[in-house]
Amino acid sequence: ITGISVSDAFSQQIDVPAGVYVTEVASGGGADKAGMTRGCIITGINGSSVDSMDALQDQLEYYTKGEAVTLTIQVPQPDGNYKEQKVEVTLG
Repeated sequence: ITGISVSDAFSQQIDVPAGVYVTEVASGGGADKAGMTRGCIITGINGSSVDSMDALQDQLEYYTKGEAVTLTIQVPQPDGNYKEQKVEVTLG
C-alpha cells in the first residue's frame, strides 16, 4: 500500500480516525487480496495501535515476506462514517 499519516489533531479537524490513510493499494498484493481499498485507514497491526506511517513501518520490521498479519482497518461507509474491520494480509 501507499499511505499517509493521519495524526490525532488532523483526524479531529477532518473527522476521520487517526492512523494510516491508504492512498493506493497495489494490484494483486496482500492488501488487495484482503479486500482493502483506497480510503481505508489502518489503525492497528496484530493488536498493536498504529497512528502513523512510521509506526506501521516500525511494526512491519518484526515480520517477514509471506507472513500473515491481522490489520485493524476503518472502512469508509456511504454515510461518511467508518466501520472497523479486521483483515488478514499476507505480506509481500
